[in-house]
Amino acid sequence: MSDELQNDPFIGISLNEFVVKSKCGQGSVASVYFAERESDIPAHRAIKFIEKDKLKEGWQNEIIKVKKTQRVLSNIWESMVIKKWMGRITNGLPINM
Repeated sequence: MSDELQNDPFIGISLNEFVVKSKCGQGSVASVYFAERESDIPAHRAIKFIEKDKLKEGWQNEIIKVKKTQRVLSNIWESMVIKKWMGRITNGLPINM
């Protein structure tokens, strides 16, 4: 393991079901890490860590934006899955719902 990984305080920590695996990028305010859920249903996430002293007024708005984005993406994903599932049932023939 490289010195950078050994000295990084976030690599290897667990957040809920996810384990931080590697650093993806670094900005002036925050670092972004790649995390994996190691379970029966694997999943991946990008996690952004912002240094406490660099938090700005209104930082809570960023959390609201992320939650809205998650809802939108979830709805898009759900729609795609339903269309694919319905296409398999009907052999690709259009149906009225």
